[in-house]
Amino acid sequence: MSGTDVVNLPSNMDANDDQVFRRIFEQAGVGIFQTTSDGRLLRANQTLAEMNGYESPKELIEDIRDVGAQIYVEATTRPRFLGLIERDGFVRNFVVRYRRRDGSEGWASETATPVRDQDGALLYFIGTTVDISELVRLQEALEEAEGTYRDIFDNANIGIYRSSPEGRQLRANPALVRLNGYETEAEQLNGVNDIAAEWYADPGRRD
Repeated sequence: MSGTDVVNLPSNMDANDDQVFRRIFEQAGVGIFQTTSDGRLLRANQTLAEMNGYESPKELIEDIRDVGAQIYVEATTRPRFLGLIERDGFVRNFVVRYRRRDGSEGWASETATPVRDQDGALLYFIGTTVDISELVRLQEALEEAEGTYRDIFDNANIGIYRSSPEGRQLRANPALVRLNGYETEAEQLNGVNDIAAEWYADPGRRD
């Protein structure tokens, strides 16, 4: 779908088509929603209701009058959503922080497009949302672990290095740089081309 495409209401859907679409809507493993431009929730499926801490879509729709104010944690999220729709004609993988019924917060990725009538007037937005809270948590944990590694690498009082299987040095910490008489890591990496040949009295010991 290009940035200028929109979804138009099908005029020739028969009862069987409608039943199929309804079943997909209700049983999809991702949240599906319809909202107005001012943030009123028109439809929601069971997955979206459960994501937000509700027993049923009916409860969710009755409770949420303004998606931007009640679900999105950051006040700028809904304006950014509308801005992207205006600019591109859709949003894809739009990452948002959202608030559940109990006040806890999560992260979600949304994809949405406008639905218009035959005259081009906006009826509503239809879209999907996937909870990515665990993915964000793992990413944050990875960043924290990388930060801890960098702290140890930079501040250890023993030499630490990383090298390729062929013996080319890839990283050297400040302690190792000083130990080898270099001013900077870059100097050492440029100065040491083969660890086995240049550092070991018996190069075979590196194997």
